[in-house]
Amino acid sequence: MKKFKKIALIIGITFTILIITPFIVLSISPIQRAIGRYATEYLTEFVGAKFSVGRVGLHHLTRVDIDSLYVEDKQHAKMLYVGSVSAHFRLLPLLHKEISVKKVVINDFDANLYYLPDSTMNLQFLIDAFTPKEKKGIPQLDLPEIIISDADIDYCDWRNNTEFHIRDFETDVKLSLKNNNWLNLEIAKLQLSDEHSKRINNLRLKFSNDDKTINISDVIVDLPNTHIDMKKAVLTLALVNDSTIDWDKTAYDIDIEPSSVVLSDLDWVLPKLHSIDKPINFEIVAKGKVNNFTTKTLKLDYNNEIVLDASIRATNITDPASSYNVFNFNKFQFSAPSISRLIADFSDKNIKIPEVLNRLGNCIYQGHVSGNPFDFNLIGKIETA
Repeated sequence: MKKFKKIALIIGITFTILIITPFIVLSISPIQRAIGRYATEYLTEFVGAKFSVGRVGLHHLTRVDIDSLYVEDKQHAKMLYVGSVSAHFRLLPLLHKEISVKKVVINDFDANLYYLPDSTMNLQFLIDAFTPKEKKGIPQLDLPEIIISDADIDYCDWRNNTEFHIRDFETDVKLSLKNNNWLNLEIAKLQLSDEHSKRINNLRLKFSNDDKTINISDVIVDLPNTHIDMKKAVLTLALVNDSTIDWDKTAYDIDIEPSSVVLSDLDWVLPKLHSIDKPINFEIVAKGKVNNFTTKTLKLDYNNEIVLDASIRATNITDPASSYNVFNFNKFQFSAPSISRLIADFSDKNIKIPEVLNRLGNCIYQGHVSGNPFDFNLIGKIETA
């Protein structure tokens, strides 16, 4: 019995040493650099461009670290550089000889992306190199959580004269795709700035969709002068067939908490918005069927000059001629000059207001409008000051 225990102990110790030894060896710096040199030679030949790896290390059985990853494009220009990459693996699949990456952490990332004269991106050769030759579709894709920090991205497209330079890019994102028709995206963090000091302080959202439902939830957008808080926006399609939607049965559910937008924050996307620096405050709560549209809460405030607090009930909106709509105005505040300024802000046109309208001053309307765009009734009261 003692002999059996001794043999079992020796086998156990030997087995443990055999498991641990490779990880100890791979944690030694000269070994890590040697692996890096081998990876550099192999990948340079594989992709057909300079591909350099500083060192490769294995830690805690389930984490691989790669330092100083450098890639040139076919024009011998620096295309990608990553200071460090850490890939975290799930342990259970490894025991079944399967690789399942749980999280990838990327630090100190630089990218220089541009279009070549033949209208392909300088990155295309790298995508082609790692794309399977036999394309069988992607029945299921469950990407790991990707965390990027301290990233700079330069992009140039000569075809439409587009160029931007992203600085201080950070993100934390998860993405899943199943059966080519189910998508789940979760952004826990996204922030960046550009060379003109335009910033996204933070962006968070959850997005999912399948054959019938589009679901956006927990959206937070923070720009220098903008804050948007959307709890949910859900659209559930009622399909008659693959190409026809039944709008009478298609449902929506929208809940946007009190939010504020300054459109000049978005002028890096649309330069025409640069001069629109007045805040637009809004709140929307709406739920129902698309063709029988209902909003419980609709509040808009444009720079405290045009104020709307209303609810809407609309039927058969896909056929305006036969639709019937009711707009209940708890408050609609406006003035002729404010309407003129609003038009000027969005159209670059100065509208001359007749003097008789200017004399009305600030107007507040309470009441309701019912009917359709071609035949409607207006009932209520207007106060001027």
